[in-house]
Amino acid sequence: MTLSEFQNQVKRQRSSVISSWCFVADEVLGLTQADAAYELTQAAVKAGYVESRPAPPGETLKHWAVQNKAPLWACFAALDLLIEQGWLPSSDTEWAVLAHLWIRMQGPFNTLEDVMKSVPSYLHEQQAVFGLALVDNQAFMARKKA
Repeated sequence: MTLSEFQNQVKRQRSSVISSWCFVADEVLGLTQADAAYELTQAAVKAGYVESRPAPPGETLKHWAVQNKAPLWACFAALDLLIEQGWLPSSDTEWAVLAHLWIRMQGPFNTLEDVMKSVPSYLHEQQAVFGLALVDNQAFMARKKA
């Protein structure tokens, strides 16, 4: 995968982690949509991604996923909850989104070695995508400073 392909996948599908969380919440944990939204919001508050707030209605999660409009705090919290469940991405796009969000959530990082030290070991098989995410994030930060 090239850097350009990586960036396009993340841009088009960042909210896919919300879909993945909805699937795990329903199929694995047996949660209703409302409970999944509650757990997502509580995880975001606990991690400090967002201030305390009421959970959105459960159907909002599906809307965010379909429209690719999920707020960043929700994407971060969904990834946290998925990793807690041992979720393993099943497509290049899911890997790209995971790596992108991981670097944004856990960074800043200077080297790929630093990134990989922070990533759960069961995710190490896709080191190259974390490298792309690191390069992408470094370019983003450079543009932000300019």
